[in-house]
Amino acid sequence: MKPLAPHQVEILLTHGFKSATHNEQTVRTAKFIFEEVRKTYKFKSTGTLLSTSISKLQKNKQATAGLSFPPALSSGLANLCAFSDSCAETCVAFSGNGGFTQTQQSRIAKLEFALKFPEAFAVLLTHEITQMQKKYAGHKIAIRLNTYSDIRWERVAPQLFTQFPRVKFYDYTKHTVRSRPAETMPRNYSLTYSVSEKTTAGEIANAQQAQRNLAVVVAIRSGKTPQGYRAIPKTWGGMTTTDGDIRDDRHNDKKETVVILRRKHTMTPWHPMIQNAQRLNR
Repeated sequence: MKPLAPHQVEILLTHGFKSATHNEQTVRTAKFIFEEVRKTYKFKSTGTLLSTSISKLQKNKQATAGLSFPPALSSGLANLCAFSDSCAETCVAFSGNGGFTQTQQSRIAKLEFALKFPEAFAVLLTHEITQMQKKYAGHKIAIRLNTYSDIRWERVAPQLFTQFPRVKFYDYTKHTVRSRPAETMPRNYSLTYSVSEKTTAGEIANAQQAQRNLAVVVAIRSGKTPQGYRAIPKTWGGMTTTDGDIRDDRHNDKKETVVILRRKHTMTPWHPMIQNAQRLNR
Protein backbone atom coordinates (compact mmCIF):
# COMPACT_ATOMS: atom_id res chain seq x y z
CA MET A 1 0.00 0.00 0.00
CA LYS A 2 1.33 3.43 -0.99
CA PRO A 3 2.13 5.67 2.00
CA LEU A 4 -0.36 8.46 2.59
CA ALA A 5 0.64 11.93 1.47
CA PRO A 6 0.80 14.76 4.04
CA HIS A 7 -2.51 16.28 2.93
CA GLN A 8 -4.21 12.88 3.14
CA VAL A 9 -3.00 12.47 6.73
CA GLU A 10 -4.37 15.88 7.62
CA ILE A 11 -7.75 15.11 6.03
CA LEU A 12 -8.02 11.85 7.99
CA LEU A 13 -7.14 13.46 11.30
CA THR A 14 -9.41 16.44 10.67
CA HIS A 15 -12.35 14.08 10.15
CA GLY A 16 -11.44 12.27 13.36
CA PHE A 17 -11.44 15.42 15.47
CA LYS A 18 -14.69 16.67 13.94
CA SER A 19 -16.45 13.35 14.52
CA ALA A 20 -15.07 12.49 17.97
CA THR A 21 -17.43 12.24 20.92
CA HIS A 22 -15.87 12.72 24.32
CA ASN A 23 -17.22 10.85 27.33
CA GLU A 24 -16.06 8.15 29.74
CA GLN A 25 -17.14 5.35 27.42
CA THR A 26 -15.35 6.71 24.35
CA VAL A 27 -12.18 7.25 26.40
CA ARG A 28 -12.28 3.62 27.60
CA THR A 29 -12.87 2.44 24.04
CA ALA A 30 -10.02 4.59 22.69
CA LYS A 31 -7.63 3.20 25.31
CA PHE A 32 -8.66 -0.35 24.45
CA ILE A 33 -8.15 0.18 20.71
CA PHE A 34 -4.74 1.75 21.28
CA GLU A 35 -3.66 -1.19 23.45
CA GLU A 36 -4.79 -3.62 20.75
CA VAL A 37 -2.75 -1.77 18.13
CA ARG A 38 0.28 -1.82 20.42
CA LYS A 39 -0.12 -5.60 20.90
CA THR A 40 0.42 -6.10 17.18
CA TYR A 41 3.85 -4.54 17.73
CA LYS A 42 4.56 -6.94 20.63
CA PHE A 43 3.99 -4.35 23.38
CA LYS A 44 2.42 -5.78 26.52
CA SER A 45 2.35 -2.59 28.58
CA THR A 46 -0.26 0.14 28.38
CA GLY A 47 1.02 3.05 26.31
CA THR A 48 0.25 6.76 26.08
CA LEU A 49 0.25 9.11 23.13
CA LEU A 50 2.00 11.94 24.96
CA SER A 51 5.35 11.54 26.67
CA THR A 52 7.11 13.76 29.20
CA SER A 53 10.26 11.61 29.20
CA ILE A 54 11.67 12.91 25.89
CA SER A 55 15.11 14.23 26.79
CA LYS A 56 14.93 17.56 24.96
CA LEU A 57 11.52 18.34 26.45
CA GLN A 58 12.79 17.70 29.96
CA LYS A 59 15.10 20.71 29.59
CA ASN A 60 12.13 23.07 29.89
CA LYS A 61 11.23 24.74 33.17
CA GLN A 62 7.54 23.93 32.90
CA ALA A 63 6.10 20.43 32.44
CA THR A 64 6.21 19.61 28.72
CA ALA A 65 4.83 16.65 26.80
CA GLY A 66 5.35 15.65 23.20
CA LEU A 67 3.56 13.55 20.61
CA SER A 68 6.21 11.46 18.87
CA PHE A 69 5.24 10.21 15.45
CA PRO A 70 7.94 8.77 13.15
CA PRO A 71 9.31 11.51 10.86
CA ALA A 72 8.82 11.89 7.12
CA LEU A 73 8.36 8.50 5.39
CA SER A 74 10.26 6.42 7.95
CA SER A 75 7.13 4.57 9.13
CA GLY A 76 6.19 3.33 5.66
CA LEU A 77 2.60 4.31 6.50
CA ALA A 78 2.57 7.99 5.63
CA ASN A 79 4.69 11.06 4.98
CA LEU A 80 4.37 13.31 8.02
CA CYS A 81 6.78 16.00 6.82
CA ALA A 82 5.54 17.75 3.68
CA PHE A 83 8.83 19.59 3.13
CA SER A 84 11.26 16.89 4.19
CA ASP A 85 14.45 16.62 2.16
CA SER A 86 17.87 15.28 3.12
CA CYS A 87 17.05 16.06 6.76
CA ALA A 88 14.95 12.88 6.83
CA GLU A 89 18.10 10.76 6.77
CA THR A 90 19.81 12.61 9.60
CA CYS A 91 16.75 13.45 11.71
CA VAL A 92 17.33 13.78 15.44
CA ALA A 93 14.43 11.34 15.87
CA PHE A 94 16.95 8.53 15.31
CA SER A 95 19.52 9.71 17.84
CA GLY A 96 19.72 8.57 21.45
CA ASN A 97 16.84 6.28 22.40
CA GLY A 98 15.38 6.94 18.96
CA GLY A 99 17.96 4.54 17.56
CA PHE A 100 16.37 1.59 19.33
CA THR A 101 13.91 -0.56 17.38
CA GLN A 102 11.48 -0.62 20.30
CA THR A 103 11.27 3.17 20.38
CA GLN A 104 10.70 3.36 16.65
CA GLN A 105 8.02 0.66 16.81
CA SER A 106 6.25 2.53 19.60
CA ARG A 107 6.07 5.65 17.43
CA ILE A 108 4.80 3.68 14.43
CA ALA A 109 2.10 2.10 16.62
CA LYS A 110 0.90 5.61 17.59
CA LEU A 111 0.74 6.60 13.96
CA GLU A 112 -1.11 3.45 12.91
CA PHE A 113 -3.63 4.07 15.68
CA ALA A 114 -4.12 7.67 14.50
CA LEU A 115 -4.55 6.73 10.85
CA LYS A 116 -6.79 3.69 11.30
CA PHE A 117 -8.84 5.04 14.20
CA PRO A 118 -8.73 8.85 13.91
CA GLU A 119 -11.79 9.40 16.11
CA ALA A 120 -10.36 7.25 18.91
CA PHE A 121 -7.03 9.03 18.49
CA ALA A 122 -8.72 12.43 18.86
CA VAL A 123 -10.55 11.25 21.98
CA LEU A 124 -7.41 9.83 23.61
CA LEU A 125 -5.18 12.80 22.79
CA THR A 126 -7.75 15.22 24.20
CA HIS A 127 -8.13 13.05 27.29
CA GLU A 128 -4.37 12.92 27.91
CA ILE A 129 -4.04 16.70 27.66
CA THR A 130 -6.93 17.03 30.11
CA GLN A 131 -5.25 14.64 32.54
CA MET A 132 -1.96 16.48 32.25
CA GLN A 133 -3.69 19.75 33.08
CA LYS A 134 -5.21 18.15 36.18
CA LYS A 135 -1.87 16.70 37.25
CA TYR A 136 -0.15 20.08 37.05
CA ALA A 137 -3.11 22.15 38.23
CA GLY A 138 -2.05 25.71 38.96
CA HIS A 139 1.09 25.42 36.82
CA LYS A 140 1.76 26.19 33.18
CA ILE A 141 2.20 23.22 30.86
CA ALA A 142 3.40 22.98 27.27
CA ILE A 143 2.61 20.52 24.49
CA ARG A 144 4.68 19.84 21.38
CA LEU A 145 2.40 18.01 18.95
CA ASN A 146 5.10 17.67 16.28
CA THR A 147 8.05 16.28 18.17
CA TYR A 148 9.38 14.80 14.91
CA SER A 149 6.54 15.39 12.43
CA ASP A 150 5.23 18.52 10.68
CA ILE A 151 1.43 18.31 10.71
CA ARG A 152 -0.62 21.51 10.50
CA TRP A 153 -2.53 21.03 13.73
CA GLU A 154 -4.19 24.44 13.47
CA ARG A 155 -6.08 22.97 10.50
CA VAL A 156 -6.49 19.45 11.81
CA ALA A 157 -7.70 20.22 15.32
CA PRO A 158 -8.43 23.93 15.92
CA GLN A 159 -10.70 22.85 18.78
CA LEU A 160 -7.68 21.69 20.79
CA PHE A 161 -6.37 25.23 21.06
CA THR A 162 -9.70 26.71 22.14
CA GLN A 163 -10.44 23.85 24.54
CA PHE A 164 -7.06 24.29 26.26
CA PRO A 165 -6.40 28.06 26.17
CA ARG A 166 -3.93 27.91 29.09
CA VAL A 167 -1.76 25.26 27.44
CA LYS A 168 1.25 26.53 25.49
CA PHE A 169 1.42 24.58 22.23
CA TYR A 170 4.58 24.99 20.15
CA ASP A 171 6.40 23.36 17.25
CA TYR A 172 9.16 23.71 14.71
CA THR A 173 7.98 23.70 11.09
CA LYS A 174 9.38 23.71 7.57
CA HIS A 175 6.07 24.97 6.23
CA THR A 176 6.47 28.52 4.95
CA VAL A 177 4.25 31.38 6.04
CA ARG A 178 2.31 30.80 2.83
CA SER A 179 1.16 27.33 3.90
CA ARG A 180 0.83 28.20 7.60
CA PRO A 181 -0.22 31.87 7.58
CA ALA A 182 0.20 33.87 10.77
CA GLU A 183 -3.48 34.92 10.75
CA THR A 184 -4.60 31.27 10.96
CA MET A 185 -2.51 30.48 14.03
CA PRO A 186 -4.20 30.14 17.42
CA ARG A 187 -2.91 32.57 20.05
CA ASN A 188 -1.55 29.71 22.16
CA TYR A 189 0.28 27.97 19.30
CA SER A 190 3.83 29.15 18.60
CA LEU A 191 5.76 28.12 15.49
CA THR A 192 9.48 28.41 14.76
CA TYR A 193 10.45 28.25 11.09
CA SER A 194 13.22 25.74 10.42
CA VAL A 195 15.69 26.86 7.77
CA SER A 196 16.26 24.02 5.28
CA GLU A 197 18.46 23.43 2.27
CA LYS A 198 15.69 24.90 0.09
CA THR A 199 14.97 28.00 2.17
CA THR A 200 15.39 31.30 0.34
CA ALA A 201 16.17 34.77 1.65
CA GLY A 202 12.63 35.75 0.67
CA GLU A 203 11.10 33.03 2.83
CA ILE A 204 13.19 34.17 5.78
CA ALA A 205 11.96 37.72 5.23
CA ASN A 206 8.37 36.48 5.12
CA ALA A 207 8.84 34.57 8.37
CA GLN A 208 10.29 37.66 10.04
CA GLN A 209 7.42 39.80 8.79
CA ALA A 210 5.00 37.28 10.32
CA GLN A 211 7.00 37.51 13.59
CA ARG A 212 7.96 33.87 13.27
CA ASN A 213 11.35 33.06 14.75
CA LEU A 214 13.92 30.99 12.87
CA ALA A 215 15.74 27.78 13.72
CA VAL A 216 19.11 27.12 12.10
CA VAL A 217 21.33 24.03 12.26
CA VAL A 218 25.00 24.99 12.32
CA ALA A 219 28.22 23.06 11.71
CA ILE A 220 29.15 23.08 15.40
CA ARG A 221 29.10 19.55 16.81
CA SER A 222 26.58 18.73 19.53
CA GLY A 223 27.48 17.19 22.87
CA LYS A 224 29.31 18.59 25.86
CA THR A 225 33.02 19.12 26.37
CA PRO A 226 34.65 19.38 29.82
CA GLN A 227 33.90 23.10 29.53
CA GLY A 228 30.25 22.54 28.63
CA TYR A 229 28.43 23.04 25.32
CA ARG A 230 30.49 24.34 22.42
CA ALA A 231 29.89 28.07 21.95
CA ILE A 232 27.37 29.26 19.38
CA PRO A 233 27.45 32.56 17.44
CA LYS A 234 25.81 35.49 19.23
CA THR A 235 24.05 36.64 16.06
CA TRP A 236 22.78 35.07 12.85
CA GLY A 237 21.62 37.12 9.90
CA GLY A 238 21.86 40.22 12.07
CA MET A 239 19.47 38.77 14.67
CA THR A 240 20.10 37.72 18.25
CA THR A 241 20.49 33.98 18.82
CA THR A 242 19.43 31.59 21.55
CA ASP A 243 20.77 28.11 22.29
CA GLY A 244 18.22 25.53 21.19
CA ASP A 245 20.14 22.67 22.79
CA ILE A 246 19.93 24.08 26.30
CA ARG A 247 16.14 24.37 26.37
CA ASP A 248 13.28 23.55 24.03
CA ASP A 249 10.48 25.91 25.14
CA ARG A 250 10.34 27.91 21.94
CA HIS A 251 7.12 29.68 22.94
CA ASN A 252 9.19 31.61 25.50
CA ASP A 253 11.67 32.97 22.94
CA LYS A 254 11.68 36.71 22.28
CA LYS A 255 10.57 37.88 18.85
CA GLU A 256 13.23 38.25 16.15
CA THR A 257 15.30 35.45 17.62
CA VAL A 258 17.24 32.74 15.79
CA VAL A 259 17.38 29.36 17.52
CA ILE A 260 20.80 27.78 16.99
CA LEU A 261 20.87 23.99 16.88
CA ARG A 262 24.17 22.12 16.73
CA ARG A 263 24.42 19.28 14.22
CA LYS A 264 23.49 15.89 15.66
CA HIS A 265 23.20 12.21 14.80
CA THR A 266 24.97 11.50 11.48
CA MET A 267 24.85 15.05 10.13
CA THR A 268 28.16 16.40 8.82
CA PRO A 269 29.29 20.03 8.44
CA TRP A 270 28.75 19.60 4.67
CA HIS A 271 25.08 18.74 5.00
CA PRO A 272 23.06 20.78 2.43
CA MET A 273 20.91 22.30 5.17
CA ILE A 274 23.97 23.60 7.02
CA GLN A 275 25.59 24.84 3.82
CA ASN A 276 22.47 26.76 2.79
CA ALA A 277 22.20 28.30 6.27
CA GLN A 278 25.76 29.52 5.95
CA ARG A 279 24.96 31.14 2.60
CA LEU A 280 21.91 32.86 4.08
CA ASN A 281 23.83 34.16 7.09
CA ARG A 282 24.54 37.66 5.82
